[in-house]
Amino acid sequence: MNSRYELLIFDCDGVVVDSEPIGNRVFREFLAEIGITMSEREVYANFLGRALADSLKIVEQRLGRRLADDVVAQYRATRDRTLREEVQPIAGVEHVVRSLRVPYCIASSGDYDKMRVTLGVTGLLPLFDGRVFS
Repeated sequence: MNSRYELLIFDCDGVVVDSEPIGNRVFREFLAEIGITMSEREVYANFLGRALADSLKIVEQRLGRRLADDVVAQYRATRDRTLREEVQPIAGVEHVVRSLRVPYCIASSGDYDKMRVTLGVTGLLPLFDGRVFS
């Protein structure tokens, strides 16, 4: 069977795992803790699809100061704990990946640790072993 595709690249958040609403909520709570109030819609508009480092630069610009490393570490810990507790795979994605007959991988603007958490807890990490890019 010849395929017209040479490689299929999956995005992680919102495509393979249903993490977007969770991540948005946790980031909004983090922003509120450091004094920035934003609606759900504003957080999506300003931060969706951005790497955490880029999002934190925007936050620091709004605050007019640098965030302490421990504050960022606490955010990451809360994010990862919440994802472990709540994230689910997108319905049917495991079947789709297992049925592929072309090379595939997964990519994200999220960091490797976040991807390991979300793919790991959903049981999808073995499907992408050696094929994870951030």
